[in-house]
Amino acid sequence: MNTSSLQDPLLVIGTKRLRLLRLDEHHVTSDYVAWLNDPDVFKYLDTRSGDHTLSSVAGYVRGVTADENTLACAITVVADGRHIGNIKLGPTNSLHRRAEVGIMIGDRGYWGRGFATEAIAALSAFAFSEIRIEKLFAGAASVNVASIRAFQAAGFRIEALLPADACDIAGQRCDVVRLGRIAPWLADPTYPASQRE
Repeated sequence: MNTSSLQDPLLVIGTKRLRLLRLDEHHVTSDYVAWLNDPDVFKYLDTRSGDHTLSSVAGYVRGVTADENTLACAITVVADGRHIGNIKLGPTNSLHRRAEVGIMIGDRGYWGRGFATEAIAALSAFAFSEIRIEKLFAGAASVNVASIRAFQAAGFRIEALLPADACDIAGQRCDVVRLGRIAPWLADPTYPASQRE
């Protein structure tokens, strides 16, 4: 597994509509803070206190970007450079060659338009081809149908339902759907042997 690119400050993962850029403090804006304080955005996030500030978000960004086993990216729109959310790969586990994927589309104007799926697919392709991750996984509250569908559209499969595994915004226990995707060379026995290593 090659994790050196996780710390590349010039990293750009591109698609037709999006650029995933390594998250840094210049992405911390009042819009970003507003997303984290919007109950419709934060209701499925682990950071759902609703009392975030520029300072607290900058501290989070410093912490997540200092982790050498994690890649946090700003999701930006090619057309205008607008920062619409974030996506994270990690922490990576080199022993088991796996990593978790998490995503937040914070700008509600971009919900329901396929941007989450596009970002998940792009980050997954990068994880498989550049880092040589063999297994990606994600979790979503069972009622977060949009997130589950975005991961499925990006090639993830539902692997398990974890009963009462998390708490919802009201503090009630809720089920979590565990999704996963394995590297193409493991999923397809006809995958060229020369591209497996």
